Amino acid sequence: MRSPISFIIILFAFAMLGLTTDASSQRPPSDDGQPRQRPNLFRALGLSEEQVQQIRAANEEIRPKMSEVTRKLRDANRELDRTIYADEVDEAEFAKKLEIYRAAQAEMSELRFNSELAVRRILTSEQLIKFRELRQNFAREREREEGRRDGDPPQRGRGSPRGDRPDNF
Repeated sequence: MRSPISFIIILFAFAMLGLTTDASSQRPPSDDGQPRQRPNLFRALGLSEEQVQQIRAANEEIRPKMSEVTRKLRDANRELDRTIYADEVDEAEFAKKLEIYRAAQAEMSELRFNSELAVRRILTSEQLIKFRELRQNFAREREREEGRRDGDPPQRGRGSPRGDRPDNF
């Protein structure tokens, strides 16, 4: 199951790419065959132009760091795989590579959480409430989509994977 921050990462992706989708942006067809519209997250949250600019500025600042850490994590994963699947297993080398991978993971987590916090600081109380609602709806929709891909019938009337409690930021 995906982490609950997936929706937040999607919000960042929209902001980082400078995309504010409009009605012409479409998703795959829904159950009734009609194309579904992508949510315009900025509009749905009622972000002011100043807030949008603040989010974009925060993402511009973090983008190079995120690229570098993504590269580190990918390289660490590759090196760890090479160590694991080498002809001869070197336990000391494995421990060293695993520690490098863990450090890269921790660095990525810290960047993501700091990014979330930066956006959280920009949102008003009302926008935060709306964001939580959108996140819950997104989680339910994702759960239904995953069920369809697995061949299960759509789940109707179910809460989020963690129950119907509100998500905490």
